Order: sequence, then structure tokens, then C-alpha cells
Amino acid sequence: MSPALGATMPLSTSLKTRRSLVAALLVAVGATAAGCTIGDVDGEDATSSAATTSDKQDASTAGHPPRPTLGASPTKKPHKPEKPQERTDVELHYDGSATIAVAGMKGPGQTAVAPWSTMKVPIAIAALRNDPGMGATVAQAIQNSDNAAAETLWSSLGSPQQAAEATGAVISEGGSTARVETQPVRPGFSSFGQSEWSLSAQADFASHLRCIKGAEPVVKAMGNVTNGGGYGLGTIPGAIFKGGWGPGADGAYGVRQFGLIPKSEGAGGYVAVAIAVESPDGSYESAQAELTAAAEFLKGKVGSLPAAAC
Repeated sequence: MSPALGATMPLSTSLKTRRSLVAALLVAVGATAAGCTIGDVDGEDATSSAATTSDKQDASTAGHPPRPTLGASPTKKPHKPEKPQERTDVELHYDGSATIAVAGMKGPGQTAVAPWSTMKVPIAIAALRNDPGMGATVAQAIQNSDNAAAETLWSSLGSPQQAAEATGAVISEGGSTARVETQPVRPGFSSFGQSEWSLSAQADFASHLRCIKGAEPVVKAMGNVTNGGGYGLGTIPGAIFKGGWGPGADGAYGVRQFGLIPKSEGAGGYVAVAIAVESPDGSYESAQAELTAAAEFLKGKVGSLPAAAC
């Protein structure tokens, strides 16, 4: 299924140019992918194609089935952010296979790509509120996308229902909405990674992220991503982001990233974005290349895009 096209401004490069960029990126990604594990057998994400030994956390249980994580829909009334994001009727036209949402602009809703490990961000904030001593575990879950660390954070919040409510409360404080799963949707994968969180809602959350109480350590970790940080938003200097990736029901890879990209070097201010890609050929490498092409497009437009609320 091809993802819906996102938002609207004239594309500055031709489709032919974009395809050339993606082709070049695929060659570069393919050169580093040999010998690396990219299958997702430990829950959330596959390892990056440029992963080091310490980055291979997400494939550490190859050979035997992973234990699914339980995860729930928030029941608390959404909290209105202190500084709501103003939204225009302008859309951002991108002539690529990625779906892009920018906070403050009219954009796409649902995507077929699950949130995967991007859900670790609100979970980490909730866990730190519950236990400030969880800092090292948060760093592992965010910087290395360590699934065992994420499960520890989730479990620290109580029952699956309690964990989902705490996570949903954080999402609401970020001016966003999501359905946080309490039960496994797919065998072998965590429930929270299969939650429903639209791209536009996730971009809104990114827009208010730095204003959420207790988010500072998580934001810092998002600025130092190692596993999954070499493509997409990770190619933009100063980006604060988290990615998530994994196979769909048909085995084809889907990749998501969301976060903040600097308006311009040294100028201060950010643009809040969320991106999703369904791999054109089913491979993780192709999804990486498409996401990097989308990031390059955003980098070229950043000066004209709305600033994040925080």
C-alpha cells in the first residue's frame, strides 16, 4: 500500500532528481548493510544497517520467539497545551513515497506504518516522572532503541492499563492524541509499538515536546541517537528525533521518525515533523533511503515552514 501524500508547497526538485538521489542513497546504504542484522525478532525495531555490535539490541533474541509486551487507551481528559500550535490551510506537496506531516500545516492523518519505537518517547517521559532514577534506562531505550530497556520502562508504570494511561497522559500534555494499545496486536511485538498515532498528531506532540514537564532528559537523548540515527532526520545537524521500524504483516518494512529540526544554524527555533515510509521494495534499506530523501526535502524548505510551539 502506498502511503498517502502529505502536505503543500511546490517541490523544488524534479521527480527525476529525487529518484537519482534515492538511487545514490540506496547504493550507499547497501554498501554498509552487508553482514548486518535487519530482521526484527526482538519486538520493536530491526537494527540499523550501519549498526555496531552494541547497536544490535533489537535482534538479540534471534532463533526463538520474543515475549510480547502488553500495552492501553488513555482515559484522562486531554490536557490543552499552554501555547497551542496554530495551523494553516497550506499543505506541503512532496513528490516522493514518504508521507510527511509538519506541525502548523494541514497534513496527512493515519499511516499504515505503526509507530514502533517512536512510542518510547512518551513512555520514557512517563517512566521518569514515576521514578527519576530511570535515567540510564531511558538513555538506552531512546539512544540505542533498546527494546528490553523500553519494556522495563513500560513495566515500571504498573499494569498494562496503568502504563497506557500514564503514556496517554503525556501524549495529551503534548497537544496530541493517540490510542495506546494494552494488548498485543501482532504476536511477537509489543502492544505499545502497534498503537495508533497519526503523523499529524505525532508532529503536534513534537511541537510541544520541549514544554512537557520532565521531558528534558528524553529530549537530550533524542539529540544523541546512535541506533537508527544515520539516515532520515539523523542526517540533519542538530535534529532531535526518534525513529521506529519493523516489518508489516506482509513482511515489507515500514519506517517512522518524528522530532524537531533546527530552523537554521545558530538562529534558534525548530520545525516539528513526522515522517513515515513504506518500503518501495520491502527492504529496510530502501525505506531508509526514501526517508533520507524526505529529510533532504525538509531541510531545503525549513526556512519557510512554521516554527514549533516550543
